[in-house]
Amino acid sequence: MGAFFVLGAISVILPLPGSNFPPAIAAVLMSLAMLEEDGVVLMIGLVIGTLGLVYTMLVGSALAWAAVAATRSVLGM
Repeated sequence: MGAFFVLGAISVILPLPGSNFPPAIAAVLMSLAMLEEDGVVLMIGLVIGTLGLVYTMLVGSALAWAAVAATRSVLGM
């Protein structure tokens, strides 16, 4: 759980479009689930957080690919 919160926090820090909301909602749901000892809400939070992290990785890799392609285009490689 702690590692998942750390990954979500890193995802929230990154300035990618639309990458802040899912991990933030997942953190709220998981925190409430731990307080209420509710496994169903915890699993919902984990699913939302996982989808948010996947989205962040996809957007980040697309931006990195675009940056590499632009650099190669400018340098004529």
